[in-house]
Amino acid sequence: MTCLVWACEKNDVTKEVLFDIFADTELQGDTKSSIPAQLTGLNNVDVFIYDSGVLRKSLCFSRNGVGSSSMSEAISLIVGSTYDIVVIANHYDHTPPASLSEALSGLVYRSNGLGTLIANGIPMGGRQTVTVSKSTSTVRIGLTRLVADLELQIDVSGLQHGSFSVSSVQVRQMNKVCPFFGTGRAEDPSDVADGDANTSADLMLLNRGWQATFYIPENKQGTLLPDNTEPDNKQPDRVLMAGGNPDLCTYIEVCGVYSDATGRFIAEPVVAKFFLGENSFSNFDVNRNWRYNVLLSFTDDICFRNDWKMSCTVSDLRILSFTRSSTMLYPGDWQHINLSTNIRYDEGDYYYELFGETDCFDTEFDGSRGTFTVTAHDSAAPGSELEIRVTTWDGAKSASHWISVR
Repeated sequence: MTCLVWACEKNDVTKEVLFDIFADTELQGDTKSSIPAQLTGLNNVDVFIYDSGVLRKSLCFSRNGVGSSSMSEAISLIVGSTYDIVVIANHYDHTPPASLSEALSGLVYRSNGLGTLIANGIPMGGRQTVTVSKSTSTVRIGLTRLVADLELQIDVSGLQHGSFSVSSVQVRQMNKVCPFFGTGRAEDPSDVADGDANTSADLMLLNRGWQATFYIPENKQGTLLPDNTEPDNKQPDRVLMAGGNPDLCTYIEVCGVYSDATGRFIAEPVVAKFFLGENSFSNFDVNRNWRYNVLLSFTDDICFRNDWKMSCTVSDLRILSFTRSSTMLYPGDWQHINLSTNIRYDEGDYYYELFGETDCFDTEFDGSRGTFTVTAHDSAAPGSELEIRVTTWDGAKSASHWISVR
């Protein structure tokens, strides 16, 4: 503990006041991402006490081991005096500012990325003005965290032809410079770095459809796309066109693998990115002590997008072709026409269509065998044609077989 003591007048009356300092936050879930849960408490607390804007006392106390959500310390103060109390928590620099104005403008949390959060815990700040009376016994000071919580959940209920699993989550362009008593806003690309990332426990939760928590320092970049109403347009090129700098805006990157049931159609990695903000289309603010609930929904068309928000590399080993390209039938004749494929019709992996003089033929399809049985009507005129066209669900592969009447 460090203490600066000032001289009291002979008739000054002092009072022992208990400072009850607590993290004024909502309770969090069990998942703390790559920031260990015990470091979300108060590990180091600095108390700066100002009288008439001048530093009078400075206290620094800490706990060894697991941090808690509150700390208390008794301090002797002069009855009748008014004090401005400034408190910061989990900061690596314990130098007391000489004046109240310096404290409010100069106390800045600086990080080199996720490692600083892990080493010190989540930064918090609070202030209060108190006039000490003879009845004053306890002063409670709540601390506000300089970070936001992102509660991320993955929705794969819209997938009809494949499955998706998350392999990594990373906070990108996290703000490294955040005032304790001001507005956190990256001003230069050197102010941002990679931030929080997943643990193995997070991946397990996300792939089971549950939430995982990620911590992100405040970065108020504002409403950069005021006229935009489409979430798909919340992309860097649109920000640039509007005169903003997308390199300063915090975003989330989710990587994973998409695969069909056979494992023959795989997109890896699938990379999904989205900017944070107060809404999904125009604002780019990350506000301290907010909780952002994001449900990221995947549909099968993730395999065919190629822009900033969604991209992937596809490996397609599916086979879909006919064993021969054409068949000739006499009126009244029939024939089996076989597909060569390693995917399944009953799983929706492909579909078929009929074109031409369909009223001149009877066509039956056995999806389990991949066999078409085609019969030419007795009345079918010579030269009548039927095209059977098969296509994968995504349209990437197709094949045709022609049947003609002699």
